[in-house]
Amino acid sequence: MAEGSDPPKNAVTAPRRKQSPIKWTAEQDAQLRAAVVRFNFKQWKKVAEFVTDRNHIQCLQRWQKVLKPGLKKGQWSAEEDALLRTHAFLAKQEGTWRGVAAQIEGRSAKQCRERWMNHLDASINKGPYSAEEDERVQDLFRKLGSKWADISRMMKGRTENSVKLRCKALGLCTPESSPKMSAQKKRKLEEVCSPFPKEPLPSMAFSLPAHQPTGSRLKSTGIGMGLGIPPMTPEMLNLMLLQQQQMFLQNYRQALLATQRMDREQVSTTNKLRRVASS
Repeated sequence: MAEGSDPPKNAVTAPRRKQSPIKWTAEQDAQLRAAVVRFNFKQWKKVAEFVTDRNHIQCLQRWQKVLKPGLKKGQWSAEEDALLRTHAFLAKQEGTWRGVAAQIEGRSAKQCRERWMNHLDASINKGPYSAEEDERVQDLFRKLGSKWADISRMMKGRTENSVKLRCKALGLCTPESSPKMSAQKKRKLEEVCSPFPKEPLPSMAFSLPAHQPTGSRLKSTGIGMGLGIPPMTPEMLNLMLLQQQQMFLQNYRQALLATQRMDREQVSTTNKLRRVASS
């Protein structure tokens, strides 16, 4: 292939590795502030053209979550809750929470929506789940997976956070329980990550040459000799190695589940930011 030519359409390319997020520099923040003012807090794709090594989604996220003047985070005050209750009707009239956020200084549309939907709405059911609700939420999770907004709309009085926490309490939020995971992948995950293997790995089994006398076998281990501790038998060593193997596989499974959970959260955040940027 000649240099500079485009690869064929059917060419197989290596998968890209996920890069760790790079911290914003003071220079990039200054560029972003100037570009946001220049384009009147809109046109994020054009804003990104004036910020080194950043795209429009990253610029929007940095502005809304870190650099926006007067931005408030953390616990809501009683005055803010009262304002939200007073102006929440605007969200139904306009179909968006931007008008509500304009009435509450320092709060974004997303913050207003989440505060209302998860805490202040009078229709929220904050009581314990009934047996019928548990059965319903389990059935919906098997069909929809982790689409909490869709599940909450089918559970009268239950919020997104509520159904998410309930699914976790019921042990549903694991890769094995996901309806999107094929049976083959589930079996492979169980084989790799099971903390209780049926038998120890052959390479970890302890054995001694058969031609040695019984007494020399025990002495040849060299464990506990000269310390007043009885020598360890091959059975004891096998048991110890099996326990170490089980502990390693259990830690590996926990790390794998944590990584998959972070990947899902990152994909969800990226999708939300893309929707906001395109609106």
